[in-house]
Amino acid sequence: MDQTAAEEVREALQRIDEQVAQAAAHADEMQLLAAQISELSAEVSSPRGEVSITVDVSGRLTDLRFDDSAFDLTPRELSALVLDAVAEGYRRTSTASVDLAEATLGPQSPTVAHLRDGVEANAPRINRPDEGTIR
Repeated sequence: MDQTAAEEVREALQRIDEQVAQAAAHADEMQLLAAQISELSAEVSSPRGEVSITVDVSGRLTDLRFDDSAFDLTPRELSALVLDAVAEGYRRTSTASVDLAEATLGPQSPTVAHLRDGVEANAPRINRPDEGTIR
């Protein structure tokens, strides 16, 4: 093998090493991002504090607390406050997850676009007899 061919091989191997290092760094960033997103939660209280909830990034209710004033409400009013708080908690955690992904991957990332699209598609559906289904 002549010197030019040997140099081309070395350069090609160096480019491969750089690409492998970039891929490993990207994988590390993605693992960190996934961990950060999985730890997101939101605490939301009703406007007058009758209900306080905590939801995780999936919108799952992880804590529910009632102030004594909650027991002065009708069941329908109380249900509406809980459902509104859960929906707001989901909105907050979803927005935070998109913001984290955008900061890590950039606003044009297909992953960010997918997360952004999923926010609305996966939002809790609230069924109210007097208002129908709302999001």
